[in-house]
Amino acid sequence: MSLLSLPYELLLLIAEHLESETNILAFGKANRRLYHQLNSLLYHYNVQHSGGSALLRTTQHRQETAVQKALRAEVNARGIYHHQALAKASYDGNQAFVRLLLENGADINTQIGVFGNALQAAAWRGREITVRFLLEKGANVNAHGGYFGNALQAASWGCHKETVELLLHSGADINAEGGEHSNALQAASCAGHVAIVEVLLENGADANALRGEYGSALYRASEGGYKAVVELLLDDGADVNAHGGLHGDALSTS
Repeated sequence: MSLLSLPYELLLLIAEHLESETNILAFGKANRRLYHQLNSLLYHYNVQHSGGSALLRTTQHRQETAVQKALRAEVNARGIYHHQALAKASYDGNQAFVRLLLENGADINTQIGVFGNALQAAAWRGREITVRFLLEKGANVNAHGGYFGNALQAASWGCHKETVELLLHSGADINAEGGEHSNALQAASCAGHVAIVEVLLENGADANALRGEYGSALYRASEGGYKAVVELLLDDGADVNAHGGLHGDALSTS
């Protein structure tokens, strides 16, 4: 598979693990499209590690209007990259950039790529402050899309308890279907996150929901050998003989 055929988000994640601006720049120079896509990451790296940026210097010199005009022109172009910029800033928990993008017209609920949307990206990384901000600004807590299907599943898989609780308090559908792990309970169960499974069950997650390739949360926990999660699910009434998905019941994993 060609490197350039990978989704933009995965290229970003690869670049994020490079150790210097020089390495990121060299990676970007491999291809013109890569270079343009990684420009934003170079900027973020410079701010985080070198203490300066063109945008910050411009703002310090009271040239906010010029900055906002340029940013507004980009955001309103509605190109694929600009929607990803909001998701990427949310993923990083970069509050200043999230706010600036939204103030200049970025669509808070745009669905695109692996991240799904800004809220899911922030939830995936447990960026609680950013999640709260996005919700206050009108992000749809039950929006579907992306790798995890919804923000609650992303936060559950990532084992971000406070974020899970915030999403539930904000009206997240605890049994919503979709995404790689079918629902939030399966996501937490397959990763062995005891604390998250407890929170989900306490808030009404269906321990017997049969969805996706693996069928049930009990199957996922059994397959992973997560005894504490299995016990929680059984205590909540999970049916050990329930059949679903492509792999039979939980007993078939033992």
